[in-house]
Amino acid sequence: MPALYLVGERDPGLVIPGMKEIIDDMSQMVPNLRNTIVLPGCGHWASQEMHEDVNSAMLSFLKAT
Repeated sequence: MPALYLVGERDPGLVIPGMKEIIDDMSQMVPNLRNTIVLPGCGHWASQEMHEDVNSAMLSFLKAT
């Protein structure tokens, strides 16, 4: 199944110890990871905070699959 990982750069979950390594290694854990997108200035609720950017990323992802 194709996958997209999208996260806000200010998401509090990113401060969990080891999270940077998990994200860096995500392509090994998610075989069909197509892209990782970090939204600058965005927090945890990306779809509410930056809905246009999220929609654009999702539509691009869906068109490419």
